[in-house]
Amino acid sequence: MIYDGQSADFVQNLDLPNIFNLQIMSVSNFNIDQIKQQSSTLQNLNLVFFTEVNTANQILSALPNANVIKVNVNRNEAKIYKQNLDTYYLGDEMLYGLFFSPENYDCLLKKSIDRLKLISNVYENKLSMISNKILREDCKNLLAQANNILSSVRNINIKDGFYEFRSKIEQINRELGRNGCPTVY
Repeated sequence: MIYDGQSADFVQNLDLPNIFNLQIMSVSNFNIDQIKQQSSTLQNLNLVFFTEVNTANQILSALPNANVIKVNVNRNEAKIYKQNLDTYYLGDEMLYGLFFSPENYDCLLKKSIDRLKLISNVYENKLSMISNKILREDCKNLLAQANNILSSVRNINIKDGFYEFRSKIEQINRELGRNGCPTVY
């Protein structure tokens, strides 16, 4: 993982298990020839930049076993150069998936979103069942709001929509709990 002055704290504070063979370095210490020599026995090499990558094509030419990934942590976006793929991630777990499986990331992102939609449907059904048994009107109203939020996930196709969904469902869940109502999760 390669960082600059702006991303140093973020990269150095990532909570990644020691089991992974990771090297963290400043972009000022990045040297293609040195990386090539150190990685000659590796089948795959993922170079994750948390800074601008002006030499992506040069890196890919020199290291055919490498994936070059540029991560923008401020926007939760990434570019996988080998695939010429601009993508995004939803949380640290997906960011880690991007680090370790960039060649499959687009497929995994789609599967994750499909799973989110499926789970949201399960929670919708749960809320419908709970709503039928609740007598308090304030709880019924909050549960109806939560149900509307959950049903909206089916129509979300962009990154910002998923973050808005997460924020809204977390907020309504807290409100349900504060009011002594059954929560979504």
